[in-house]
Amino acid sequence: MNAKRGRAVDDAETIDSLTTRRDGTEPASPAVDPVNRLRIGRYVVLAVHGRGGAGTVYAAYDDRLDRKVALKVLQPGRRGDEDEQARLWREAQAMAQLSHPNVVTVHEVGRDADGVFVAMEFLSGESLNTWRRSAKPEPQQVLDVYVRAGQGLAAAHAVGLIHRDFKPHNVVRTDDGAVKVLDFGLARTATETSLDGTNPRDMSLSLASSLTRSGLVAGTPAYMSPEQHEGGLIDERSDQYSFCLSLWEGLCGTRPFVEGDERSLWDAKRQGPPPWPTGSARVPRAVVTAIRRGLAVDPNERWPSMHDLLAELAWDPRRRRQRWVLGIVGGGVVALGGAASWSWAQARAERCSGASAHLQGVWDDERRAEVEAAILGIERPYAGSVWQQTEGALSSYAGEWATAHTEACEATTIRREQSAAAMELQMRCLDRARVELRATVDTLSGADEGVVRRAHQLTGGLQPLARCGDVERLREQEEHGPPPLAEEAEAVEEGRRHLADARSLIRGGLFDASQRSLEEARVALSEVEYVPVRVEQQLAEGAQFEAKGDYAEAEAAFVSALELGLGQNLRTPAANAAMKLMYVLSAGHRRADEALRYWSLVQGLVAGDDSMEMAARGSYAMLSHTRGDYEAAEAEFRAVYEYYLDSHGPQHHTVARVQLNIANALYGRGRLEESAAVSRASLAAFVAALGPQHPNVAAARLNLATTLGDLGHLDEAEAEARAGLVALEAAQGAEHPDLAMVRLNLANLLDRQGRSQEADEENRRALELFEKTLGPEHPNVATLRLNIAAKYEREDRFDEAEPLIRSALAIFERTLGPDHPNLAVPYNNLGAVLEGRGQDDEAEVEYRAAVELRARVLDADHPKLARSRYVLARFLLKRGGIVEALPLAEQAWARLRQPDSSVEARSKCAFVLARLLWAHEAPQRDRQRARELAAATAKQLRASGEDHAELLRDVEQWITAHPR
Repeated sequence: MNAKRGRAVDDAETIDSLTTRRDGTEPASPAVDPVNRLRIGRYVVLAVHGRGGAGTVYAAYDDRLDRKVALKVLQPGRRGDEDEQARLWREAQAMAQLSHPNVVTVHEVGRDADGVFVAMEFLSGESLNTWRRSAKPEPQQVLDVYVRAGQGLAAAHAVGLIHRDFKPHNVVRTDDGAVKVLDFGLARTATETSLDGTNPRDMSLSLASSLTRSGLVAGTPAYMSPEQHEGGLIDERSDQYSFCLSLWEGLCGTRPFVEGDERSLWDAKRQGPPPWPTGSARVPRAVVTAIRRGLAVDPNERWPSMHDLLAELAWDPRRRRQRWVLGIVGGGVVALGGAASWSWAQARAERCSGASAHLQGVWDDERRAEVEAAILGIERPYAGSVWQQTEGALSSYAGEWATAHTEACEATTIRREQSAAAMELQMRCLDRARVELRATVDTLSGADEGVVRRAHQLTGGLQPLARCGDVERLREQEEHGPPPLAEEAEAVEEGRRHLADARSLIRGGLFDASQRSLEEARVALSEVEYVPVRVEQQLAEGAQFEAKGDYAEAEAAFVSALELGLGQNLRTPAANAAMKLMYVLSAGHRRADEALRYWSLVQGLVAGDDSMEMAARGSYAMLSHTRGDYEAAEAEFRAVYEYYLDSHGPQHHTVARVQLNIANALYGRGRLEESAAVSRASLAAFVAALGPQHPNVAAARLNLATTLGDLGHLDEAEAEARAGLVALEAAQGAEHPDLAMVRLNLANLLDRQGRSQEADEENRRALELFEKTLGPEHPNVATLRLNIAAKYEREDRFDEAEPLIRSALAIFERTLGPDHPNLAVPYNNLGAVLEGRGQDDEAEVEYRAAVELRARVLDADHPKLARSRYVLARFLLKRGGIVEALPLAEQAWARLRQPDSSVEARSKCAFVLARLLWAHEAPQRDRQRARELAAATAKQLRASGEDHAELLRDVEQWITAHPR
């Protein structure tokens, strides 16, 4: 055996993706007596938080994500009941489908030795029945709380879930005033037409207990709908009945139906709701009527949906009084003279019918023709699909704008439902949206090939118009600030036009033109003190720096925008600045822990705005990915994916982009087959949305290439990587740092195919580009040095390899921290170099450090951990440490024998285990297993069709030397 085969040459690692792995730093645990410490799954139990008939809820601590959670488990006597276990699992599945501020969030469902557990957000507060008794709220407060609970119930219905056990006990009002629906343990999808079994059965269950009944009829009898008592078909209207019954109790202090056994209760409900009790708190007749309709015996006579019911319950005494007075006045006018009244109403209607005129020159037939000519004029195969998508997006946006403009006008001048001040807020918001639309169309009408590639980013960057319809948000949060002073108004308007142009040009990749627009904005705003436009200016400046890869300047601009925005309570711009900082600090500077400090601020700023909340969750997912917390990243990305899938459909570029992020998270978790499948789905969605040759397909190709390479499909991986490189270079220019990452990954693929000279050239170009654009201390520079060092190590160039590895290790420790999982790579590679020199004692220290680090911060079945284990096992075999090495190899083999492992990793691990089994003092069957493993490995290597000649030769020589 030559020197190469005897040492660690085949165990030196490269990093195929520059995305950092999960931060393994252990947060400080809360003060819990170690003697009494109890874990459920990975959670540290702190105390009992509550108990019911079937389950216990514990306050617990998630020491991986440093947060307090609530853990729901079954009572000890029920843990062996498979139906109860399935019911709890179903509850978690039902709740996990919901992402709504009025539904408790489920973090995880899992199993441990005692059965199923559910980890949820920790809520500190009271159930609604307890709150009503202790706080003695006014009717308006009760109604407000129940309407918010109803919104959570409506959210469940929107994803096809029926709660089936809504009651005051299952709604919590938290200490900070939030309202959360919980306990979806009886939930069913709307397609499941009956309950759990057959028709009426024993009805002797007493109502003295509020426990949920299980068996043939599920639910709490006091709050059941008549059809639920009967065990028949239930749907959303059954939940509506339970909601109205609960609301009746909340407003009146008693339930509407007499209590007794279940049969008498059922009989009472079949008679319909009783009269509203006299002596109860005064409630508007409209609210009473709405509740009584929700309690109709026949589901067809109830409200069509929870949304319809909640709209009727939106009780605003001032608004109702105003509408009543206007109704009398209107009647008087008609009585005096119908013709005059009709003319007056017609004139007002005509004043609100000119919305489309405001879009002349912005998006009309002439502008449409200009954009079509520009996009199709680049004469590229994907231009037609881009034009179709762009035209649809712009026309849809313009139509929504005109509708919103007309609605705002009519609500004030015709229906008199809002004040002139409210309309002014809406019109200011719509005017800014129109300026953005004009800038976008201007950029597209002069589009070159680069702009056409980014057309979807231009249309996707338009301001959501729903925000302009939310008067309360516009008023209370002063999203765009008060209007400027009269002497500044003209300069502000001009500056905003230039800033809109700059934002559009940045999204289009026209950085020289966007720089000119930014300079024009600076001139226009040079003497303006109006803070909202200053925030806009800093955001645009930061976006310009970020797009060009100048992360230090981008950070400074976003910090300035955040400070200005917070100072003036400009919540949406401040949230955007904070999210941008999270990205720049984590992805640009690799200061992920510092970026995490902004997350709580972002959450508070976006609360109540669905689109902003999804943007925020996407930012948090990206941050989690950069920190190496791939489990959290995957969960957040999947939530964002469901939101956009519902709003945009499966063949949309936004959906494709989020799928790409899910694939990255799966790759980080070592689930390579799943990652490849999602990458292919993302690639297909991009192709459907943008055409097969669109450059945005490049990112999906590059992700797929990395995964295919890890799975051993090197030819296909190279083809995908080269196609992605061509598209990315055309889209971003030859000196963008992302290209260095692509060249690095391509070099790895080439090197694994034995094409050393081509790999050297790609590595050289990548290193030059990284150092030029990112500086010598960036983690990506360290990664590339490691990859080059691994190549030198394979060629026995130890003196050249060692300084590169040590410099990379130092950079990682300074920038990622001493516990980041990426540090295992330089540990392992340094061990290989030291072993190659014969410095075995020093090499063992490094190999053990790699295993210890990965065992601490990665999942137990992560393939990278398995890889470190078999490397250490091979080294210990060489040094005679058979007893310690064998269990390490067995652990590694249990993971790497799985089909998602590469042929190379699987074969190396099997060969190490075979040699250990033979060397171990064990029964003959272990030696038989050793030969079977070696024979299967040789067969696999011969069948793989890949270049594993040296490893195959070693295996075949060992088989010859170790006969039966």
